[in-house]
Amino acid sequence: MKRKNHLMFYLTLLICAIMPLGFASFDILAGETSQAKPTLDVDDTVTKICYNDTTNKYYTTIEMALKEANSGETIYVIPNSDGVSIYNDCVIKEGVTLNLPYSITYDESTKTYSNPISFASTYGGVTTLSYNDNSRKSILYIEEGVTLTNNGTLYVGGIQSGGNGGSYYSGHTQESFSEINVKKNASIVSNGTITSYGYISGVTETNGETGEIYSTSNLIFNKTSLTEIPFIVVEHRGGSVFMGMAGSDTNDIKNIILRLITSDTTEANLVTSPFNRFFFHNLLNINYTFYSGSILIGKADMYADGQNNKADVRLFDFNNDSSFISFNNNNSLVSGWVNSTTNKNSVNFYGDFSLNSLSISLYVDKAGGVIKGNIYMSTSNIYFPISHYFDISLNPFKDNQNSTINLLNQKIKLLPGCNFIINHGVTV
Repeated sequence: MKRKNHLMFYLTLLICAIMPLGFASFDILAGETSQAKPTLDVDDTVTKICYNDTTNKYYTTIEMALKEANSGETIYVIPNSDGVSIYNDCVIKEGVTLNLPYSITYDESTKTYSNPISFASTYGGVTTLSYNDNSRKSILYIEEGVTLTNNGTLYVGGIQSGGNGGSYYSGHTQESFSEINVKKNASIVSNGTITSYGYISGVTETNGETGEIYSTSNLIFNKTSLTEIPFIVVEHRGGSVFMGMAGSDTNDIKNIILRLITSDTTEANLVTSPFNRFFFHNLLNINYTFYSGSILIGKADMYADGQNNKADVRLFDFNNDSSFISFNNNNSLVSGWVNSTTNKNSVNFYGDFSLNSLSISLYVDKAGGVIKGNIYMSTSNIYFPISHYFDISLNPFKDNQNSTINLLNQKIKLLPGCNFIINHGVTV
């Protein structure tokens, strides 16, 4: 009888110990090596990391939020300048959006977050292209060895500058932004859509023998992916050049171009584009690979007519003459990375490609609505500049098959300091 009483006593103690923990659910995700944190809806003592705007449910892990999300739902990551992390492999399902806004309003009365801001445009360019971590309002870490697979939509918020002519950068992310930092041997694999006005960054290491700096993070864009990032230019001649494009004769190239530095200004062919430098600065210190079939859109924001003007510039596509660079073979790919210290873009082409003219049709974003196509530019009859910020390497296919690069549709101007390497097995 005494032994039975002792058993009941210890059982009672165990129940009392468990009760304060509540009834939060603990789920183990596939591939996890440790127990995930509970998903709690009302307990303010537990840090909420994100929420589902359809179900209004809050989560303490992004992994759990993505696991429970259904098509048509968006998971908003609550801005945290100290950073939150994804510790386990997880998937953004088809139809699901993972959104990292740089600003969210918190309502103290209802204890809820609302009115997320993901993108904004502002007037005023910057004279130096740099990464300013003081403007970073939120950061998400993909921890070492972890893979985030995107089959839906990944959105990284930020404010984009419209520039103001002169030697100012136009389209540069500034003031406020969110960031995804992909750590060593970690990856983002995209089969869906990524729109990033903020930054997707990686980490670098230095080779002890050669001193070479290289990235250890990966960003992979598969054939079904669509990617949108800022297309940054230096408006060397400013808004007056773009204003000329809206003249009565939009084919009058002489009114809309910047001539090369030459003593002979009478030759119509000696011209180049209104900008002499361009950048893809929002993918930093990370190995990126665009496979044939993937699409890359540059989100331009240029100043003209006293206001910001936006444009979607189709940069990469498959067998599409309307894109600047078209993949001409299913096995073609583009890889490279951007060094945040030097701003040098190392770009490697493998396989068959065509370089086409770059078309930009700006549209003014006015209060009464959007007016499209009021300012137009094409580089079909002018030189396209490649500056010293680019190291470009043309290579045969990965299996060493010979490849062909077609430059018949667009004239290019290699500016001083640009490295343009044509390797064995490539015909230009």
